[in-house]
Amino acid sequence: MYKRLSAVMFPLCALLFAGAVFWGYQEHQEKNAVLIKAENQYQRAFHDLTNHMGSLQDQLGKTLAVNSASYRMQRKGLVNVWRLTSQAQNEVNQLPLTLLPFNQAENFFDPHLRFCLPDVGP
Repeated sequence: MYKRLSAVMFPLCALLFAGAVFWGYQEHQEKNAVLIKAENQYQRAFHDLTNHMGSLQDQLGKTLAVNSASYRMQRKGLVNVWRLTSQAQNEVNQLPLTLLPFNQAENFFDPHLRFCLPDVGP
C-alpha cells in the first residue's frame, strides 16, 4: 500500500517541485527586467532634465544679454525659455520623486513659466 502510494506521490511531488522552481525563475527574470527598465527610464529622464536645465540657463542668459530695444529677439528668447521650461517640467514629472524631498521640484519652473507666458500671446 505504502509502496504504491509513494510510487505515485514521489514523481508527482518531484514534477510539482520542478514546475515551482521553473515558475519562480521566470518571475525572478521578469522582476529584474522591470527593475532594469525602470532604472533606464529614470536615467534617461534625469539626463534629459539636466540637458534641458543647461539649455534653459543658456537661453535665459542669451535673452538677458539681448538689447532691450530689440523686442523681437527678447520675445523669441522668451518663447524658447517657455518651451525649455515646459520640457524640463515634463522631465521632472517623469522622475520618481514622490518619496524624496524633491517632490516640489516642479514648482521651481512655475515662476519661469509665469514670467514668459504674458509675452507669448498672439
